Amino acid sequence: MNATISCERVQLAAHRSHILENAAGLEISGLSGEVWVTQHGDSRDFVLRPGERLLLSQPGSAVLGARTAAEVLVVRREARGRRPASLWLRLAGLFDPRWSGAALRSMGRGRNGFC
Repeated sequence: MNATISCERVQLAAHRSHILENAAGLEISGLSGEVWVTQHGDSRDFVLRPGERLLLSQPGSAVLGARTAAEVLVVRREARGRRPASLWLRLAGLFDPRWSGAALRSMGRGRNGFC
């Protein structure tokens, strides 16, 4: 059984977006409005409505967007029995241009952490 280790209610104003870092394993639940969800490395996009859930599977970031005001619940669960990422995957992440200092500053990293 997976235990909840953190949660965050994300309120999106109309025509605004929110970036989730390290999104693999996050569960997003629609509370109000419609929220568009896209993940780096996944060609599919999703639209969450109230009562719907989505489990993010891709490593990297995910973007939430809304045309009208919306709210979602973002839950991170403890992954039991999961192996840590291989050395090669961790090293490859160091050379990913999305994580350069300028990119992180432009995303406002650290302002929207988990509760």
